[in-house]
Amino acid sequence: MILLCLAHLGEAQTFIKKLNLKLVDNEIYKNDSMALILTGEGPFEVLTKLPYIIGKYPVSEVINFGIAGALSTQLNLNQIYSIRTCY
Repeated sequence: MILLCLAHLGEAQTFIKKLNLKLVDNEIYKNDSMALILTGEGPFEVLTKLPYIIGKYPVSEVINFGIAGALSTQLNLNQIYSIRTCY
């Protein structure tokens, strides 16, 4: 099962609708092949919720739609940066 991680419901709504995900647990949406978790902001929020999901469901891949790669002090707010690869 692929697990999508997003911080807020607002940014997850399109995924939930287009992938026909249903709420199955607190902040966990799921269909037959995919799950989505609303983690809240920041790495500590993710670390409190992710182990529960991985322990409860057969997760084979985790895709984080978050700040990954954006912790560099060289990046400025209100700028657009092109990316070469998204995993």
